[in-house]
Amino acid sequence: MTEQNAALLEPVYESDLGSFCDLMDEAFSASETATSHPDPHARKEVGQLFEKENRYVMWVLENGSRVGGAVVEIEAEAGRSLLVWFFIVPNLHGRGLGTRAWRAIERQWPETIVWEVGTSYHDKRKVNSYINKCGFQVVEFFNEHHPGAREEDADDSAMDPWPEDSFRFEKTMRQRDE
Repeated sequence: MTEQNAALLEPVYESDLGSFCDLMDEAFSASETATSHPDPHARKEVGQLFEKENRYVMWVLENGSRVGGAVVEIEAEAGRSLLVWFFIVPNLHGRGLGTRAWRAIERQWPETIVWEVGTSYHDKRKVNSYINKCGFQVVEFFNEHHPGAREEDADDSAMDPWPEDSFRFEKTMRQRDE
């Protein structure tokens, strides 16, 4: 892969939050399922990410244009990192940009031993991309039969990081040096 074909990452600054959320809304609204769309309070949540030292909000660039974004949470000491949100604008799907952007994320945080991400099992395009293009493996399926399924009277206001009918994926980059 030549450098000119590589997707580039650029930090999102708080002053760009509105533009970032607009692009994120565009990308997720075109998703195969409504369950793939971030929580309606995503703008507030993304804004709060700027307050955390281990969370990064980034633009995905191609030829200098903002074509997507990513939010990652890096736990360097534990060697585990979470891909919170990842999106490419719909008119650029199918061109390998998401795969190149993912590789750029991997290069940005080489200390990560295990990456984790989740998505709805209904979103076949994302499931295919994570497994067949980015090298993730399904490690858990959250559904009504999952041992950790919430009871009906559970507090619905609580944040549920893994919604029902979603996969949790992991990708092991290397073994931890002991």
